[in-house]
Amino acid sequence: MQIRMCLGTVALILASAVSVTPASSQNTRDALADGVMSICADPYIYPSSSQGYPPGYDIEILEAIARTGGYRSDQFWVNSGTIGGLGRALRNSIAGGYCDVFIGVAVDDRQIDELAEKDLVFTLPYMALAFVPVVQGSAADAKSFEDLKGIKIGVSRTTPMDGYLLMHGFDREIYMRNDLVMEGMVRGEVDAAMLWSPSLGLAHRD
Repeated sequence: MQIRMCLGTVALILASAVSVTPASSQNTRDALADGVMSICADPYIYPSSSQGYPPGYDIEILEAIARTGGYRSDQFWVNSGTIGGLGRALRNSIAGGYCDVFIGVAVDDRQIDELAEKDLVFTLPYMALAFVPVVQGSAADAKSFEDLKGIKIGVSRTTPMDGYLLMHGFDREIYMRNDLVMEGMVRGEVDAAMLWSPSLGLAHRD
């Protein structure tokens, strides 16, 4: 079964990577008073962050920042892909005082109020990543995103793309991870999918 990319004809949705930090600069100074920058990260979103080696680009970026500031760094691992998503992950980590910064978060204006309630803010974006459309079968001739209306689209749960599809009335087939979305396409469960671009590189590697 052939799966082909529909690049340049279907709109790509970009997610800018940011970190979440305490809203008050005084809180940040107090948190770093022990000379350690504690980093909250999801261990299951490689290549952003991982408990293995390499640790992921977000971990490496924050470790470099810590070294530049004269701090040591350590990690507090939290799964953001469970029920409750990012909100629960924040409550159980940085909002609970377990770390100084939560990395690998996509910019989402809908979360600003939720962050404010926890006395947290987004940093400035430092990277842009794309969710890439992949089509086959009944969706193979799609020339625009609107052409996918009425076609079930595979997507990884609790991602910015999952939220986008829900808000704009697209039919979704929810999977736990991007690799499972791809497996669903191979089995013919869906003819269209929105995949986080690094997952395609990982699939090619594996």
